[in-house]
Amino acid sequence: MSEKWKHFNKRKKQYSIIAVTGIIVILSVLLVFLIYSDKKGIEPVTNAVKTTNSTTIVPKPTEEPTTTMDFSELKSINSEVFAYINIPGTNIDYPIIYDENEYYLNRTIEGEYDYHGTLFVQHYNTNTFKDKNTIIYGHNLIDNTMFSQLHKYEDEQFFAEHKEIHIYIEGKNLTYQIFAAFQFTDVHIMYQYKFENNEQMQDFLTDAKDIGTQMIWDESVKIKEDDCIITLSTCANGNQPKNRWLVLAVLNRED
Repeated sequence: MSEKWKHFNKRKKQYSIIAVTGIIVILSVLLVFLIYSDKKGIEPVTNAVKTTNSTTIVPKPTEEPTTTMDFSELKSINSEVFAYINIPGTNIDYPIIYDENEYYLNRTIEGEYDYHGTLFVQHYNTNTFKDKNTIIYGHNLIDNTMFSQLHKYEDEQFFAEHKEIHIYIEGKNLTYQIFAAFQFTDVHIMYQYKFENNEQMQDFLTDAKDIGTQMIWDESVKIKEDDCIITLSTCANGNQPKNRWLVLAVLNRED
């Protein structure tokens, strides 16, 4: 075989290797892109907002509580809506679902998929707000919706000036006084603690003070034997996104 032909075959093999390598690289990039795109579609969202076709409207903060609530209209949309929450000074003004299995973590009250989710209470609580501690869950999102503005209570002045939470259930308006805001671990509170009596409630509150960080606590508020509290729970900001940011309030008026 001539040297010229040998050289031609060698160059041909080199080009073939380069071409195959190029195809492998392109396919690898495409595969990574497809996997990443698929993960983006199913990844649970807490502190980040993904681009979707959502038409969620960000409520405007108000200093005045909602005064009327038409539960017949809400229940015509979803029978599992059992309460409504309004926090003056924030844009938190939403219905609350009674949710057994976190179905509404990423769904609207209409049951449609949406990363905003819906505020919900799990079935570890009753739907009466008569439990010693009722926990309400909601997302912390960068578009400032759902429970994102609970983080306003990291500021002591805001905490001091915005102490009321209004919960509406059929036939009743419940007014709560905020007494604490802090970052807590990601422990499931209803698994970890029992709330059958005031002593067990105090166990939780003691641990909250001992373990909690970024804490603001109004020591003038004393939780008494017959008191019921609510705990609003969302994701923490910063480098501990799995931790929870909690705002606690005690019932002080029922109309």
